[in-house]
Amino acid sequence: MTTPSEQEIDRVVSAMQIELDDDLTGRLIQDVAYRIHAPETIAVRYGFGTVDNLKQYLASHPQVTKETQRLRAIVDSDGSLEARARLKAGFASENLVPQIHGIASDPTKPAGVRIDAFKQLNRMAGLDGMPASAKDGGGSGTQFNLTINMPGGRTEKIVTTVVDQPAIEVAE
Repeated sequence: MTTPSEQEIDRVVSAMQIELDDDLTGRLIQDVAYRIHAPETIAVRYGFGTVDNLKQYLASHPQVTKETQRLRAIVDSDGSLEARARLKAGFASENLVPQIHGIASDPTKPAGVRIDAFKQLNRMAGLDGMPASAKDGGGSGTQFNLTINMPGGRTEKIVTTVVDQPAIEVAE
């Protein structure tokens, strides 16, 4: 629950009009296309204040609307079921961060419960240490083992790590 001063700050921030740069425009397109958050939440998040102001912005920016429709078609396709589920689960996890923080910082909770909450927060933040494959000398990715049986009973073991190639950026 927010305190009166937090509510005042939220009102001031929500009432401010912001300029949408390319990054924020991209995030707006995603939020509208994914339909995870209510339109009222999206309108406030991007500084429009009301859904009507958000609608006016979209109506006056056909390229943003066109890109939103394109992304929505991808999101709604059957091929993106797993991606949509992961995205929604990620947002649900994000919404639980304050509660997990509350558990981790509550001295009345048993130490084991607090430690588990702390570990989950660290895992979500990517602060839980190196992946096991990196500790064994490999990188991050899928480990691949190849054992070659040689004549005379000798074996040769090759251990590699398969790493996904980064996305190739296409110049427009």
